[in-house]
Amino acid sequence: MEQLPDTFLNLFGGYSALFAILALYIFSLGRRVARLESRPRDEK
Repeated sequence: MEQLPDTFLNLFGGYSALFAILALYIFSLGRRVARLESRPRDEK
């Protein structure tokens, strides 16, 4: 019986990179929202 290739490390690396990119994106969105909320509004 043939042995399947061990791809666990590749999957772990791929999902870790994806999670890190997603976390950085959400963090940057939070900073943008906080910066916009602290900006004075131009009321007419």
